[in-house]
Amino acid sequence: FPFQKLLSRCLYFQIYDYDRFTRDDVIGEVILPLASIDISGTVILWKKISSAKSSEGKLGSIKISLCYNPKTGIILINVVECKHLKSKDITGSSDPYVKIWLLQENKRICKYKTPIQMRNLNPIYNCKFEIKLTYEQIRKTSIEIIVMDYDRLGRNEKIGQINIGPRSGTLEMQHWNEMISNGRVEITKWHILKKYP
Repeated sequence: FPFQKLLSRCLYFQIYDYDRFTRDDVIGEVILPLASIDISGTVILWKKISSAKSSEGKLGSIKISLCYNPKTGIILINVVECKHLKSKDITGSSDPYVKIWLLQENKRICKYKTPIQMRNLNPIYNCKFEIKLTYEQIRKTSIEIIVMDYDRLGRNEKIGQINIGPRSGTLEMQHWNEMISNGRVEITKWHILKKYP
């Protein structure tokens, strides 16, 4: 396994509460990017356990397509559609739009936004955004995708979000890694929206 490729990978740990009679419950998770540690010898680390609980299915889901061109360094992000979004308005609907933040070393660098779809819990967007990154930057970059409910009179509310990148949850990280290893191929996946603070 090439050393350079190893540095783009992460170790993913999940901590469970064992139950003899029912399904084991996830207590939390730890994601460890191999690029952040010296893997030439023994390493002892203390890591904070992050909550792995999500409001599975309650907030809705989002379909995202990613395509990476290694020649140009451009990542194409396509916000395809959302399904079964949680209603935020008293009418039983929502006015959703999607915000995309590019994060480098947990700092928000730039923002993109889709148009608002009024009174729609199953909006179709097909909005494409291009991000240009060097190979070095890709290892430190993740994408924060937030579904918002527009409010004309009050404050816009967050419906749910996902983070896609080398330090995200299992399915999101898998999407990111598939994009990197399949240059110039669109990788499309559904993601369940989660509730983040």
